[in-house]
Amino acid sequence: GAVRILANVVLWPPAVVAFVMWAAQTFFAVCNMTSFECNRGPARIDYLAGTRDCGMPFWRGVCGNLRTFCCFMDGGWDALSIAVEPWVPKLWRPPGSVSTEEKETECVTFLE
Repeated sequence: GAVRILANVVLWPPAVVAFVMWAAQTFFAVCNMTSFECNRGPARIDYLAGTRDCGMPFWRGVCGNLRTFCCFMDGGWDALSIAVEPWVPKLWRPPGSVSTEEKETECVTFLE
């Protein structure tokens, strides 16, 4: 009995924390959003000025967001190719302004 209780006390909290972290990161990947954008909101981030809270201006649909997140952003897609090229760092340009017009998709946000 005591070992079982001790095991539950020791193992369940890290398991719950790991599940919450996994759920949050999966949500960010599906929404093409970062935790910084989610926490700060459009009122305090210049390139999101004029958008709504959780407006998801970079939304490309679930499949498009997951394809970008899993395959194109980290070189995972390139790792599957036969040709091996030397790694070159990607130079990102600063984000410009975001269009606040509604996109023609089946779902602009998950929270509406």
